Amino acid sequence: MATPAESTTEQIAAAIESRLAGIEAGSTYWYTPEKVARCAYFDESWLSGLEGPVYLVRPGEEQIAEGTTAQMRTDTEFFILVAIQDENETDNPFALQEVDAVSQVTLVNRAVRDVIVALVSDPTMGNLAVNVLENGADVTRNFFITGRWLCAEIRLTVSALPLKATL
Repeated sequence: MATPAESTTEQIAAAIESRLAGIEAGSTYWYTPEKVARCAYFDESWLSGLEGPVYLVRPGEEQIAEGTTAQMRTDTEFFILVAIQDENETDNPFALQEVDAVSQVTLVNRAVRDVIVALVSDPTMGNLAVNVLENGADVTRNFFITGRWLCAEIRLTVSALPLKATL
């Protein structure tokens, strides 16, 4: 008996994870991630023992609609946690930094940029999606983990190419 295909959401999540795992520091990217993984929710303890950067991917809400007869369209929200460590430990992310130091904001922005560049390097995720950034991406930087971790969360909604439903 044949094995059924994975859901479109599962396939796109795997494609995003694979794309991020392929990042290597050099002329295109700032950092090589230490860990890229999928998860059901984000937990600070998962960063324990890691140096970073760490990219964690989790699916959010999913909307499925039938377009034309037996054509299914899926829109899935994905969250990508971007976590990178600063050289200096802090319990105050709002403290001013020395002018000549690379700022915490710059470190996070570089890691976010790496993720966005990786995603648009194959915007259809191997012909699974219309365009991974068709609906844009929202970046939230307003959360903090005590210590050296600097974080941002990227939220995007990926529209899968219509699938022919087997009836």
